Amino acid sequence: MSLVKDILTNRDIFLSDKNALNAIGKGITEGMVDNVAKGWEAE
Repeated sequence: MSLVKDILTNRDIFLSDKNALNAIGKGITEGMVDNVAKGWEAE
């Protein structure tokens, strides 16, 4: 749990990932997640 806390509170950890997720915002739908997950299962 401390790793999650560190990720959320430390602005420098996973900075590029955080920026990408913030740019996407709430535009990710459950359907998009399902489609990506199906792609992973196929591999």
